[in-house]
Amino acid sequence: MTGRRALAALLLAASMLALSACGRPGGAPEGRPMAAAAADGMTTGELARGGQGEQQEAQRRYLALKYALTVENAADFLESGWKSVVQRCQALGCELLEAGFTRSRDGALPRGELRARIAPKALPDLLKAAEQGGTVVSNAVSSEDKTDQVIDAEARIKNTTELRDRLRAMLQNARGPLRDVIELERELARVQGELDAINGVRKMLAAQTDRNEVRIDFVARETFVSQRKVSPLRAAVNDIAELFLGSLAMLIRVAAGALPWLLVGVPLLWLALAWRRRRVARRKQAVPAPPGGAGPR
Repeated sequence: MTGRRALAALLLAASMLALSACGRPGGAPEGRPMAAAAADGMTTGELARGGQGEQQEAQRRYLALKYALTVENAADFLESGWKSVVQRCQALGCELLEAGFTRSRDGALPRGELRARIAPKALPDLLKAAEQGGTVVSNAVSSEDKTDQVIDAEARIKNTTELRDRLRAMLQNARGPLRDVIELERELARVQGELDAINGVRKMLAAQTDRNEVRIDFVARETFVSQRKVSPLRAAVNDIAELFLGSLAMLIRVAAGALPWLLVGVPLLWLALAWRRRRVARRKQAVPAPPGGAGPR
């Protein structure tokens, strides 16, 4: 009976932990230590000390900083500047999220982009490399507070880890019926899966708060007569050429369609004219000449 009561208490604590995690995804974790205390028999003083520790932890702010820059350079030197910044970023140990370069095509100017996460200490070196790759024409910084999410995840990890350890201890010392042992193993597997998921969330938050996200856009500087300004004239010439070639293609189609009829019709017309000439010549020969050579008066 004692083993079953302990098992029931642990299951109740796990249920309370799951309900609090589902009902408060982004709030403060005050209710979660109560579930662990119900299962472990923590005293009011211990809870108070734990609350003080959480309050001290909450004083630290977890901010996800994002930097956005736009670097301008001449079209001929834009790609080399982009490559140098990417290589510098890799040398500084940054985590590349996105990097690409599009060369000039169909009158469009070349452009490049770089998005990465980098340690705060190495950020000034990367920004300096970006300034050397051209002229920084825009610079923006934004932040997102992840403190509540981090504190919530850490509290859930702590409570879920303690619950898992208790379930493991009970499973090792289990002497009750097989049904209770199977139920313990099932609950332990569920708690372990929940703990793995929370650890994944915490790692994702750590990647956002421990490192700064940087996005650098590389754009080409327009010249006095840039490709963009010449493109309307080029488009007009292309339209004229397309219209002329389309008309020529239509003429070729008409000639190709009439050619078989010409091959048959021209010989038939020639034969008809030749037959008519012969018929006229025969009629002239058949008319008799007037007597005495005198013609009509």
